[in-house]
Amino acid sequence: MKSITIYTDPSHGWAKVTLKQLIRLNIADKISTYSYIRRNRSGAGFAYLEEDCDLSTYLKALDAKGINYMFKTLHTDKSSKIRSYDSYTLGINYINPFYKSVKPVDVNINLL
Repeated sequence: MKSITIYTDPSHGWAKVTLKQLIRLNIADKISTYSYIRRNRSGAGFAYLEEDCDLSTYLKALDAKGINYMFKTLHTDKSSKIRSYDSYTLGINYINPFYKSVKPVDVNINLL
């Protein structure tokens, strides 16, 4: 079962997922700029999918692959630091040396 961490602050929430998962699920270009991105030095990293639209895109993709999931929620009463991350733009140009070998797949895959 896939565990999805949801981070919330008093006014919004985001699901943390790897960029690799979005590419493998073939939805990297379907995520809006309302979500956020945080990369490490190699270019890999995480997307923080906004809860109102982009999270449902991700969950539908998991459902389509038959991948079960559960949620773990972490809340802060302050403004989340996620708001300081860059807006998600991977959908606009996600060609990156790190991802050249990552291909979308049509079979059930282990995304952990």
